[in-house]
Amino acid sequence: SRSKQLAWSDIRKTLRENKLNSGRILQRTFIKSALNPHSPMMKFWKRLVSVLSIYHFIVVPVRIGFNPWDGMLDQRALSTDLVADILTILNLLITASTAYRSSRAVWVTNRYKLLRKLEFAVLISGLPLDWFAFACGAPASVCNWLRLPKMALLYTVLKG
Repeated sequence: SRSKQLAWSDIRKTLRENKLNSGRILQRTFIKSALNPHSPMMKFWKRLVSVLSIYHFIVVPVRIGFNPWDGMLDQRALSTDLVADILTILNLLITASTAYRSSRAVWVTNRYKLLRKLEFAVLISGLPLDWFAFACGAPASVCNWLRLPKMALLYTVLKG
């Protein structure tokens, strides 16, 4: 009976220590060389990406349907779209550098494994296809249509 009580107290002590350590890990920005998905900075980033995805979901169809700006270098377009495009590319880089837990509850921080886990929707939304087309001399209407993959960002936000 005495050995069972010691074993139970050891189990409780170990669980308490693990809970304290996991709380410290949740507050850190990095886990080894990868970003911690539970850090306060990443929670803020996810909220920002949610707003960004709604922006793309509204603005991309407006640009395709109404072509409200003269071109890609219109000052009004640059003031919003350039910022959104930079944040979308940053989202691709940040998502590709975010650690995850394996099925064995071990943090995966290996870059190759992180890239393999990257969702196609994040990849396609982060590619600046419209800017590549603009650099190649495509008309503004084609560039507007090439912004369509940016709407895939909403899929990743809704998926969670």
